[in-house]
Amino acid sequence: MSQTEAARVFGVSRVSVNGWMKRASQGGVKALRTGPRGRPKSPALPGRDAARAVRMITGACPDQLHLPFALWTREAIMWLLARDFGLSVSTI
Repeated sequence: MSQTEAARVFGVSRVSVNGWMKRASQGGVKALRTGPRGRPKSPALPGRDAARAVRMITGACPDQLHLPFALWTREAIMWLLARDFGLSVSTI
């Protein structure tokens, strides 16, 4: 089967098939196995710090923790995590 035919059968581009052929010729069938994809699955905060952060958020208002907020908002939690745990969190 040609690479063009394989691309059509598997619904991928010819470039993908070409890459598969190259990997297979260099490393055999094992080279075609995919590894883990995406971000590593590790918590941003270790368990003890995560529990401490939850206790801080549920046990006090932001102004009691000397944050410039009256209520817990996403921004207030970002400030807390940055200040007390050195963790930068996305605003999305």
